[in-house]
Amino acid sequence: MINILQFRELCIELQHKVNAISDSQIDTVVMAVREEHMVKKLQNKFGITLCASFPDAQSSGTEDNYTDNQQAFFFVVKRLTPGQLDDETEITTYAELQDIMLNLRDVIRDYYSECMGIIPEESYKIEWEYQIFGGVNGLSMGVTFKNND
Repeated sequence: MINILQFRELCIELQHKVNAISDSQIDTVVMAVREEHMVKKLQNKFGITLCASFPDAQSSGTEDNYTDNQQAFFFVVKRLTPGQLDDETEITTYAELQDIMLNLRDVIRDYYSECMGIIPEESYKIEWEYQIFGGVNGLSMGVTFKNND
């Protein structure tokens, strides 16, 4: 199972690499165990946030060849009050978040997929999110990876 401190460092590196290639910037990184935990951590956050779930692990294999398959979810979100934005501003904001998420996906594929052992067939599905974590909107992406010990 990936060390949670190393995973936090990875998330911070991702923020810096994505910010270097994106027109818009990720303002903060938030990690949490569960959705309720994420809600509390995002209460006073504004701007664009990269959220990450702590990776779950499923161990498999035999005595001499254990493998942990782990799954984490990344979210690129921004607090948007429903009905407060006109259609043009809303779609422009979603386009901004989409650009960041696509850059995040590319950075993970280009720089981290091999060292993390990412399983491409089970990763990189991007979905739109509306009013998650107590009222933020954006996109989510799941990543599944192997960790051989």
